[in-house]
Amino acid sequence: MNRALFLGLAFVVFTSGCVIPGTDIVIPIPGFGGPREQTDDVVIITSFDAQPNKISPSQQTNLIAYVQNKGSERFANGGRFGTVSIELYDYCSDLYEDVTMRCGPQPEVGTLCVIDRLLPQEIKPITWALKAKQNITLPITCPPDGMKVAVRYSYSTPSSTTVSFIDPDEYQSQLERKTFKTIESQISAGEGPVKPFLTVEDQQPISAHEGSKVTFAFQIKNRGTEGQGFLVGNSIPKDKIIITAEDTELKAALDKCKEAWPAEITLIRKESSKYLCQIDVPANIISSIVNNKETTRTINIQISYEYEFRDYEKVTIEPKFIG
Repeated sequence: MNRALFLGLAFVVFTSGCVIPGTDIVIPIPGFGGPREQTDDVVIITSFDAQPNKISPSQQTNLIAYVQNKGSERFANGGRFGTVSIELYDYCSDLYEDVTMRCGPQPEVGTLCVIDRLLPQEIKPITWALKAKQNITLPITCPPDGMKVAVRYSYSTPSSTTVSFIDPDEYQSQLERKTFKTIESQISAGEGPVKPFLTVEDQQPISAHEGSKVTFAFQIKNRGTEGQGFLVGNSIPKDKIIITAEDTELKAALDKCKEAWPAEITLIRKESSKYLCQIDVPANIISSIVNNKETTRTINIQISYEYEFRDYEKVTIEPKFIG
């Protein structure tokens, strides 16, 4: 095979990840040598400008926002992630005539634009035309911190975590031979600004025998741009969190942990509380470890949520005084 073609195919495999059989959960291939995360912000406003940003009464300003899909999947009406919406808000509407928006091929009155399709890496411009009212007699910048736009979309982000076990006799033998080495979980988080993290709190590999336990911690973090990216509602319902694993006993134990979580997992600032859970090492792992000496299991978690990316621009209305 041509070497360039081989490298190109390898790049596609390692960047696109794989789909968990029987689900629509996409998990990136775990990173080498440590945790791996993919794109944080997915749909962003690359720029938001007013042209001009200083106008006189009865004069018009055009607000232009450029929306980009930085992710690897498309947004589309009826598709997996649906449409993207962008809205002009908090713009001191009492100072202006009706807002004219260009969202599609024809201008229309309104402030909310629904983008029916946004392909990976595609950028779309959205324009709002605002005409200042004639009766403004004093200079004013309203709102003082700028007119605001917010782009909103639905998304889901997966992650995977490995947990490793060792046969007790093998563990003791390695200690005596001074060959025992601890292992870190391979944690891989997929695209999306809000990411789920499941960590193993115990030293690994864990000695798997009757009565042995393993402690997990679950947490959600907002990795979107500070000051611009926000989880809508600031919380994720527990039923929007899906746990999967090829090991059914391990999954069942973690589902029991999930039952103890609150109905809504809330982010304080940019992350949730850490939810600890200690479970018995499943019997099937204890029995299998006798022949295998060591084994590793993978746990997958996917969360679904709504997200908002915001920007702002200041516009000043300055009457022309004569005298």
